Amino acid sequence: MKSIKKIALLLLTLSVITMSFAGCGGSDKGSSFSGEISFPLTETAKLTYWVPLSGSVGVVDNFNQMGMYKTLQEKTNVEIEFIHPVQSNVKEQFNIMIATGEYPDIIEGMSNYPGGVTKAYDDGVVVRLNELSDYTPNLNKIYEEYPFLTPYIKEEDGSFLIFPVLRGGAVLRQGNGPIFRKDWLKDVGASAPETISDWTDILRKFKTEKKASRPLILTTSDLKKDVLIGAYGIKYGFFADNNQIKYGPYDARYKDYLTLLNSWYTEGLLDKEFTTLNSKTVDSSVLNGEGGAYIGVLGNGLQRYLTLATAEGFDLQPVQYPVLKKGDKQTIETLSPIVGTKNCSISTTCKNPELAAAWLDYAYGEEGHYIYNFGVEGESFEFKDGEPVYTELLTNNPEGKAFSTVGRSYARSFGSGPFVLDTRYGNQFFSMPVQQEAVSIWGKFSKEAEEAGHEFIGILTSDENKQATLKMNSIQTYVDESFVQFVMGTKPLSEFDGYIAQLKKMGIEDVIKIYQGSQDRFIKNNPEYKIPYDTDISNLFSKK
Repeated sequence: MKSIKKIALLLLTLSVITMSFAGCGGSDKGSSFSGEISFPLTETAKLTYWVPLSGSVGVVDNFNQMGMYKTLQEKTNVEIEFIHPVQSNVKEQFNIMIATGEYPDIIEGMSNYPGGVTKAYDDGVVVRLNELSDYTPNLNKIYEEYPFLTPYIKEEDGSFLIFPVLRGGAVLRQGNGPIFRKDWLKDVGASAPETISDWTDILRKFKTEKKASRPLILTTSDLKKDVLIGAYGIKYGFFADNNQIKYGPYDARYKDYLTLLNSWYTEGLLDKEFTTLNSKTVDSSVLNGEGGAYIGVLGNGLQRYLTLATAEGFDLQPVQYPVLKKGDKQTIETLSPIVGTKNCSISTTCKNPELAAAWLDYAYGEEGHYIYNFGVEGESFEFKDGEPVYTELLTNNPEGKAFSTVGRSYARSFGSGPFVLDTRYGNQFFSMPVQQEAVSIWGKFSKEAEEAGHEFIGILTSDENKQATLKMNSIQTYVDESFVQFVMGTKPLSEFDGYIAQLKKMGIEDVIKIYQGSQDRFIKNNPEYKIPYDTDISNLFSKK
């Protein structure tokens, strides 16, 4: 549960008075003020906000075209000037923006900053939020109700730097999982696979009996996900094993995983072009019957393919994360962290951080919560028996537009952002029986995985991060290059011991020690750090 940082506070509730003032970036009158903020403001203010469009590309050109942001302006009287980098070049444009020294008032995506938000604070890019807690009563309430969240959100010195993405129930944390062609399984006389051996047998049948040219359609990124490597009890990165930090590609079990992938590649079961596959190729391979197994998400990986497929009998079957032996449990993380990565911060050049804090905090209150998750009441959703329900504009669009396409023009729940993502969004968006089945199947080992606690949860100090990064830049490059070479056989597995020796020479054990120290401090300072498995923060918001 890495990117979670905390906001102590928990003291104040905001007594609100209406007042006029000017906003941050772009306002002629803008300077900081002392006082309290009530929305809507009596005089229009302005904020600037840097945020990638991500999944909204092709749906809107600017977030101001979204129904929710139009509504937010009406509710708050704050104009937002969104700055969207070109999607194909986000990181480079982020670096250019930082290099100017004149930052937008709000920045979403500080994970792009070398060293993350911690280093950004040390470098004077973002402000500490502790001093702005008077303006964040809604966040304060969440932290009071769920105090076990705060160890993951605050910095080690107690500083709060982010407005976090907070996910609700399991349906919102079950990110992705393995999917097989259900009709093909039936054709070859196989049931849903459970073990790695089952996968191998079925993929062979897909190749010989279904004439699949690429039985297993996986990208390089897919091969590094917990879905497959987790069967070997490791991650493609740092992880905890009984609170002992390990690095998956430096573990003896990693060789077993590479051996499997190399055998699949050699036998023609794994797509020979896995290093160059893109989303369009994956789409065509799945829909055109070139392959019968892949890793997908609840929306695009199931709903979209089932909607677009034209092949007779085309059907999909989500299957469990594979294990080595039948009856084993895969306890490497199968759920996404409660706190996501699209958190945002207030920059040090914002002339009115109080306004920025109050405006961002609005998302964590009841009214803002429904706007961010469901859009515009009376257009994209309505309340029925106290529950928010999407209208037919989304669920049965008269122009035939997809649920997600219309949704992205109304609410950020169809992507992500700094607010509490509501489980009721997930239950309606992922409403197909096969999607509900996937949540259950992919979550088969989720409770055990959460209890096992394999995630690295420490928070590196700025100095630790600098030391680790100096070594990890070259280490990660070497690991990534070697991964492809081992899988394709251009580097024989007989050279694995030499690969391990090279990692040691490059300083991987020094980096592991740094991570271990951070993990130990975190646990010592936060003895009650475990988040209950069934936590659903969106339960705070109910009109019932």
